[in-house]
Amino acid sequence: MIPQFINRELELRFLNDAFNSNKAELIVIYGRRRIGKTELINKFCQKKPHVYLLCTEDNEKNNLEMFRDRLADFINKPILRDIKIESWNQLFQRFLELFDSKEKVILAIDEFSFLISLNRGVVSAFQKIWDEQLKKRNIMLILAGSSISMMETEVLGYKSPLYGRRTGQWKVSELELKHIKKFFPSYNNNDLMQVYAIIGGVPAYLLELDKNKELLENIKDNILRKGKYLNQEVEFMLKQEFREQKTYLSILKQIALGFCSLGKLCAATGMDKANISKYLHVLEEITIIRHILPLGKKRKGIYLITDPFFTFWLKLVSPYQAELESGNIESVSKIIEKKLPEYMGQRFEFICEKLLLSKYFNLPLNLTSVNKWWHKEKKIDLVCLDENKKEVLFIECKWAELKERDAEQVLEELKNKSTHTNITSTREFFGIIGKKIHGKENLRKKGFTVFDIDDLDF
Repeated sequence: MIPQFINRELELRFLNDAFNSNKAELIVIYGRRRIGKTELINKFCQKKPHVYLLCTEDNEKNNLEMFRDRLADFINKPILRDIKIESWNQLFQRFLELFDSKEKVILAIDEFSFLISLNRGVVSAFQKIWDEQLKKRNIMLILAGSSISMMETEVLGYKSPLYGRRTGQWKVSELELKHIKKFFPSYNNNDLMQVYAIIGGVPAYLLELDKNKELLENIKDNILRKGKYLNQEVEFMLKQEFREQKTYLSILKQIALGFCSLGKLCAATGMDKANISKYLHVLEEITIIRHILPLGKKRKGIYLITDPFFTFWLKLVSPYQAELESGNIESVSKIIEKKLPEYMGQRFEFICEKLLLSKYFNLPLNLTSVNKWWHKEKKIDLVCLDENKKEVLFIECKWAELKERDAEQVLEELKNKSTHTNITSTREFFGIIGKKIHGKENLRKKGFTVFDIDDLDF
């Protein structure tokens, strides 16, 4: 059986430290939908005195009454249920009048961003509740939300009424590559790399795949098949996050087609720069896309879709929606199988960047940043810097099985390209990361930095 709760040791340690403090705590937890915030909060609250509310999007009154009833059950005071509650401030006031305990209690409000969308004034209400009622009580208040932009501006932002009140915050991120093995214990490193490139580290998505099926069979049965959870997940996510879902989807489709610069996107969508820039900024905020500048430049950047599942769906599923609607799953599956190596080649560069930043590899320098470089037709996949010692490591990423002489040729070409970068350094290194590299020990003896996926220990 696949475990439902994987990793999150750092998050749990953070929350437990806050719970064990001798003061009131106001903790903000946020992150994209499906990332596992609810599971994290529920795991943390186990065996601790707590009241949990998962807010709904219907109306504020219903959320207020649901929380009132749960508070009444928690303190075993049915009288609280009978009180007509007009505001959040009144609810907390009556609750604290009826509740007397020296033990710390957790009050967790999940999808707080739903409340904000229903009533912007709720943030000011909770600021008053914290200042006047909670900050001197032995209570841990958790406010969690899935709308990253809303939580960062309305709750954490400088102009938020709650600014300066929080005692801690945590942005819940995706699981790392090393955790994927726990979902698919029989998969080898090659399979795990492909799962990560297609699904990413979103727990809810990983749980949709069958650990007993091969990857291509999982794609066919759980992504391509109409009615399956992942089949329309991208469109569903955009509908939940944005009112102008079609506009965002149109922009993402153009980026997936290769229209990555601002000018090309304007031409492809028919939108002016000022207008489309607003949409691109929002997509960046929720970490679906990323704006990348070539190292050393302040302009001529490009936009790339960094979210793995969004990338896979937009590139290899969305273009064949008509065929899938007609039930031609087998033919689309064969197209994907044929195009998967090319897709992996594109995604492998992103995965290598993450692996480097997460210290999966033993590098010849102390890594402080990973960048990209390109100029006209020349491109270097990754430029790793030790900005303190001014050392640089140039890396090429190849999702391919390379013989020693082929890998050495790539490295020699990399050396040549590096002379065009104008990067000032005290020492230079050259490396390659591949799917499979034969003779990598010999290449290492020659001073090159060489890794393949066999070097990864999951």
